[in-house]
Amino acid sequence: MARCPLAPLDRTEENALCRVTSGLVTVAALPTEFLSRLKTLGLIEDRYGQLELTGLGRQRADEAFERELLAHAPTAANVVAFVRPFPRHRLH
Repeated sequence: MARCPLAPLDRTEENALCRVTSGLVTVAALPTEFLSRLKTLGLIEDRYGQLELTGLGRQRADEAFERELLAHAPTAANVVAFVRPFPRHRLH
């Protein structure tokens, strides 16, 4: 399979890519099918047993992170509902 920067990643592959970003994942910690696919796409490299992102891998991880942030971002309607003034009570 040739490298393709536009090849879609499923959610578990994106999660694996994000775990590599943290630097806490070793080659033995990820399933072989994820490793081989991410390596084939040119997104990660194995350097002495430690996984590192390539430039393209970092770009794809950043895109996945942004997509995740936007998916959980509050909508304008939710923000307006939250900041709508509470009923005023007169203090005597």
